[in-house]
Amino acid sequence: MWLFHSPIPTSSERFAAETLDEIKVEMEAKGYTLPSNFGVIEEGVKVKGIYV
Repeated sequence: MWLFHSPIPTSSERFAAETLDEIKVEMEAKGYTLPSNFGVIEEGVKVKGIYV
């Protein structure tokens, strides 16, 4: 499953991890502000990555 907003700009960053929780940690470390409900689809859901 890929989560992204379309279209993906050439300057976009890709965050790859096993779970949404891991991606959230990586994104927040880079200064992104995520909604409080980010990752509530399913605890530990497996994903391939997210583009921002």
